[in-house]
Amino acid sequence: KGIVSCLDAATGAVKWRERIGGNFFGSPICIADRLYCLEAGGELIVLSATDKFEELASIPLGETAHSTPAVANGRVSLRTESHLYCVTGKK
Repeated sequence: KGIVSCLDAATGAVKWRERIGGNFFGSPICIADRLYCLEAGGELIVLSATDKFEELASIPLGETAHSTPAVANGRVSLRTESHLYCVTGKK
């Protein structure tokens, strides 16, 4: 529950392991150097997908969420209990 780990793909060695709290049903997604984790209570946790643990953001969505974020055409879609959010990056 709420533990995220970074492993070396070639060796399987653990680079870091941190407790970020929360309860997660959906899978995290990785875009560029960011890992997006949608917590069941409705927090979007953004981590740096690098060799060093860093929490970049914690964004409250205001209601429960039990889904995996979806990515298509430069957009991230987040589904909560009663809303669908679409987030785009800078051009």
